[in-house]
Amino acid sequence: MTYRRVLFAWGVGTFVLGLWWSRLFTVPEYFERTYELGWYPPEGDAIAIPIAGNAIVTLFVSPILILILWLILRRFPTRVRVLAWSNEHIGSSLLWTALCALLCYFEIGKLIEAARLAMPITGVTALLWLAVWILLRAILVSRALYPVRSHVPK
Repeated sequence: MTYRRVLFAWGVGTFVLGLWWSRLFTVPEYFERTYELGWYPPEGDAIAIPIAGNAIVTLFVSPILILILWLILRRFPTRVRVLAWSNEHIGSSLLWTALCALLCYFEIGKLIEAARLAMPITGVTALLWLAVWILLRAILVSRALYPVRSHVPK
């Protein structure tokens, strides 16, 4: 792999991990905003447990996310096309496209809710997650089109 592909793969992985860790800001923003709107009973501690649970999940799921990113990005394709489609590998192209469409659907719902509740940080991260899902789909489908060239002598 060339150094440019390695740097791009490293950049994508770092960006996704940073976006994952942004949950430490977006989830408290959501619970604080909904608490201000009176969605929870005033007595008791209604938002501390979900915020703390989110922090724990963010911490413990990070190694799994790193492993998944490594599996996706370790064989970075020569070229990445956003609208890539492989007629030779229709099943995998369809699978990655359907998964991306489902994840983008959830992010669009999150984006609409962020706009409705006036939560700018959550809105920006939802837009960034949309870009991530589209980029990861492009990487996975482009791998079938443009195989990874290895520099190992035969």
